[in-house]
Amino acid sequence: MLRLRFSILLIAGLFITIIENKAQDEKFKSIFIYNFTKLIEWPADKQYSEFIITIYGNNPGIMTELQSLATKMKVANKQIVIKQAIVLSQVTNSNILFICKEKTADLPGYLDDLEKNHILVISDKPYACDLGSCINFINKSGSLAFEICPQNLEKSGLIYSNQLLSLGTVVKK
Repeated sequence: MLRLRFSILLIAGLFITIIENKAQDEKFKSIFIYNFTKLIEWPADKQYSEFIITIYGNNPGIMTELQSLATKMKVANKQIVIKQAIVLSQVTNSNILFICKEKTADLPGYLDDLEKNHILVISDKPYACDLGSCINFINKSGSLAFEICPQNLEKSGLIYSNQLLSLGTVVKK
């Protein structure tokens, strides 16, 4: 009986740790996304009165973290607005598109439109640069990191700082 209780407590502790780590990852991803805005410049024709980040897919954690960040921070003196897209065709007037892991496969069908609209595409799935993502979050030796594809940034008409390249893992197509 004592062994059973110990096992249940151990499993419950591991489960709580996994949930806390996932929440921590979402918080760090939102901070990364905000910091990317300091190292990327959008064309003059995409300078909206607000800075718009759209989430495509279901990730309540990243939605909550980005909404919290939006209440405290600004991008180039602009209010940050967080939107949710049900379909990719809804994403036109955005600066950043965050694609949740389960929706990454939808990217190639809309890539031309996203590039024409100068949208920074960030994916939650490793190797999504091959599908057209500009930046992908990855797990590198147990830590959150990111891959970045300069060619995809250039196709989207975005100007990036060399500092951004030095912070991530550069992926060439």
